[in-house]
Amino acid sequence: MYAVLISLAVCAAPAPKAGTYVLTGGHGSLVLGQGHFAIEVLGANAHQCQLDGAWAGQTGTVADATLPCVVKLVPAADGVEVSAVDAGQCASYCGARAWFEGRYLTPPAGCGAAEVKQARARFTAQYQRKRFSEAVATLTPVIERCQKVLDRFESAWVRNDLALAQHHAGDDAACLRTLEPLSDYRDVPMEEVGGAEPSFTELHQKLARATRTNARLCGYAPKP
Repeated sequence: MYAVLISLAVCAAPAPKAGTYVLTGGHGSLVLGQGHFAIEVLGANAHQCQLDGAWAGQTGTVADATLPCVVKLVPAADGVEVSAVDAGQCASYCGARAWFEGRYLTPPAGCGAAEVKQARARFTAQYQRKRFSEAVATLTPVIERCQKVLDRFESAWVRNDLALAQHHAGDDAACLRTLEPLSDYRDVPMEEVGGAEPSFTELHQKLARATRTNARLCGYAPKP
């Protein structure tokens, strides 16, 4: 009997640690609390996933018994891997263009939502005082460390802010490198920007206008 109990204890799957995790790409979150879990995801064209329920070990169970959904919560070196035990049963909790499965990451140091917000506030204050080199130094780590956990829209705004500060600090080459990952916003015909996501068209077009303006300031010349 004792041998069996010891064997079961050794073989028991480890549970993930309580905390807040961010879906790779920054468009979702997993919160593991005391016996409770919650998942929120914002997918393409504003479609969403929302799940919450009880959590124990590596299993989360959505509280609504009429729409059963069980998820696996497997700890990983950089966070928690989330998967549906039965994708069909969990589909009701997501819009057509959103899904919750994937790796939810522990945010690197300085990359939690509150920390990024504070860094952007410091940047704004430094930029308004024309302390452009300080502003660049404040925002550069956000791009270098936090890219995997930043929402795509926030990442694009951070890049535009950083590029503008780099321009005013006299480093147009760095400005253009910072904006290069936004080449679609920079180069795609304006009438096509955001066309695949009507719910986000206005936001996509604002980002496109900002990216094009900043790229021109830094010396970018579109190919004929």
